[in-house]
Amino acid sequence: MNTLGNWTWSFAALFATLVGWLVWNEVRRPNRRQLPLRLAATCLAALSLFALLVRPSKTMDVNFADAVLLTDGASLEQSTAFIDSAKIPRVFALNLAFKSSNNRPSSLNFTSIPDAAFLRRRCPDVRTLHVFGNGLAAHDLADLNGVKLHLHLNELPDGVHYAPALETSPFGKPIFIRGLYHQSGGKSTRLYFSDASGALDSLLLVPNGNTPFEFSTTPKAVGRFLYTLSARTTAGDTTAIETVPTVIVPADTLSLLVLERAPTFETKYLKNWAATTGNRFAIRSVVSKGKTATEFLNIEKRSLARLPVEVFNAFDAALLDVASLAALSNLERDALKRAVEAGLGIFIMLDDAAEARRTFSDSNFFLDLNARQSEPERPVKPMGFGVSPSAVSPIAAAGLELKAGDDAIILVSDERRNPLVVSHYRGLGRVAVGVLHDTYRWVLEGKTNVHAAYWSHILNAVARRKLNEDDWRVIIETPTVDMPIALNARAMSSVPVGIARSGAAADTIFLAQDALEPTLWHGVFWARETGWHSISSNDQRPTWFYVFGKHERRTQRAIEMQMLTKQFAEMQSTLVAGDARQIKREEPMPLWWFFAGFVVGAGYLWAERKF
Repeated sequence: MNTLGNWTWSFAALFATLVGWLVWNEVRRPNRRQLPLRLAATCLAALSLFALLVRPSKTMDVNFADAVLLTDGASLEQSTAFIDSAKIPRVFALNLAFKSSNNRPSSLNFTSIPDAAFLRRRCPDVRTLHVFGNGLAAHDLADLNGVKLHLHLNELPDGVHYAPALETSPFGKPIFIRGLYHQSGGKSTRLYFSDASGALDSLLLVPNGNTPFEFSTTPKAVGRFLYTLSARTTAGDTTAIETVPTVIVPADTLSLLVLERAPTFETKYLKNWAATTGNRFAIRSVVSKGKTATEFLNIEKRSLARLPVEVFNAFDAALLDVASLAALSNLERDALKRAVEAGLGIFIMLDDAAEARRTFSDSNFFLDLNARQSEPERPVKPMGFGVSPSAVSPIAAAGLELKAGDDAIILVSDERRNPLVVSHYRGLGRVAVGVLHDTYRWVLEGKTNVHAAYWSHILNAVARRKLNEDDWRVIIETPTVDMPIALNARAMSSVPVGIARSGAAADTIFLAQDALEPTLWHGVFWARETGWHSISSNDQRPTWFYVFGKHERRTQRAIEMQMLTKQFAEMQSTLVAGDARQIKREEPMPLWWFFAGFVVGAGYLWAERKF
C-alpha cells in the first residue's frame, strides 16, 4: 500500500478503533440473525471508505519501451522508413510541421502531444526516444530526464543562422548588426540590410557555406525601430527574411569618481572624452607619500580627502586600480562596499596576477574572481563594445586569464572569446574588473571613436541605475509567441511585480526570489501576441523587448534546438543505464472497486435494519 506519511498509521489506528466499535455494536444487538453477514458488511464498508481516503497502490513490473518522437521539420520519408524497419509501434508528434514532398502525413500513424511532459505522464515506460526533425526546446528537454535519446536530426537549414534578437544603443551612436548566414543551394544570393525607407547596405553571400555579415547604421531619432535582413537571388526570389528590432535610448551623462595611485595618460584622455560628451569627472591622484591632488570637470568641487559613504553615493560609477583600493582605510572600504550594495558601480583595472590575488579587508567582495597568470603582457583585439572588429587595433592587456562564473557578465572579450572585462552583481550595484590598459593609444592612433565606444560601453554597463527603478532583463535568446519567456529583475522594491504590456493588453507577472541573491527575482511570461512588449514594475520606466512569431527566426531556433538536444542526449547517455530493461512502478488501484465495496456493505446494513 502506498503510504502517505507517518500520519497514515495514526489514521489507520483511528479507523481500526472505529471498526472495532461498529463490530462491538453489532455483537451487542439482541437480534442475532445474520450476524456473520452483518459483521462482514461492516468491515467491508469501513475498509472501503478507508481505501478511498488513502488510495492504495500496487507495485508492477514495467518493461522499458522504445518510441519515436517527431519534432518540427521532421522528414516524413525518413521517419516512415525508420519506423518500418525498426518495428516501433508507438509514434508521437510534438509541434509538428512535416518536411515532405507532399506535406501529407496520412500514411503515418502517430499521436499528437502538446509537450514532453504529456509523453512522460502517459507513457512512463518509454526510456528510449528516437528523435526526428530539429529537436526539442529547453523546457521540453527538462521533462525527459532519465530518457535516452537517439537522434536523427535534420541537416543544418539554409538561412540566417544567427542575428541579434534585440539591439539597444544610446542615441547618436552607430548600431552594428552582426550574424552568420548559411546556404547550400549553390545559387548566387545577396543579403540586404533595410529599414522602412529601403535597402541601406548589401552583401554577396558564399554560394555554399557560411558567410559572416556585419551592417551598421546610425539611427536619426530615439525610439523603437525594425530593420530587416532579406536574402534574394539574382532571379529576384526572396529565400529568407528576418526582423532585427532595435531600441534607441536617450544618451545619459554620468558622474564618475576616479581614484588612482599616480596621474596617468589613461585618465588624461578620459578627461578629454568627458569634456566632449558632457560626463562629469572627479579625480583624486596620489602625487607623493601622504599628498594627493584633485581635479574636477563638469562637476561641483568637493573635498575628497576622506571618502565616507555620502561621497560615493554622489557618483554613478567609480574607476580605480587595486593599489588605490587597497590604500583606502577600512572605514572607506566599508563605505565603498555599502555604496555598491546600494547601487554604485565600480570598475577595477588589473595590471598583473599579484594584484588580482592581493588581499585586504573585504577583498573578496571586490575581487571575487578566478584570475591566474597566463603569459606576460600581450596584445589583444577587444570585441563586444559596439565597434567593428576590423576597426579595432590590438591593445596591451595584462597577462591574466579571467574566468567568468555563472553569475558573471562578460562585457568585453578577445577574438577567442576569452573575457577581458567581467562584471558581477553586488547587491544593487555592479563590480567590474578588466585587464586592458593603455587604451589611450587608440586616441594617439586617431581612433577616438574606438576609445569613446569602449569607455561608454564599460561605464554605462556598471553605472548606477535610476533611483527606485527595477532592472528587467529578458534571459532567452529569441522571445517567441506562445513559448515561455524567462525574465529576471534586479529589484529596488521589496517584492517586485511585473506588468507586461502589448498595446492595450496588460499581464501581471509574479516572481520568485533567488535562493542566494535577495535582490534578484525570476519569472516567466507567455506572450500571446507578436511585436513590441514592455515590462516594468508599477509606473517605472519600461524595458522594451520584441516577441517574434513562430514563423520568424525558424532557422536560428532550429539550430539552437539541435544544439540543446545534442548536448542533452550526450548527457543522458552517461546517466541512463543501458542494460536495465525493467523497472518497478507504483500503480494506483482503481477507486471504483472501493466505492463499489462501500456501496455494497453500507447498502446491506441499511436494508437489513429496514426490512
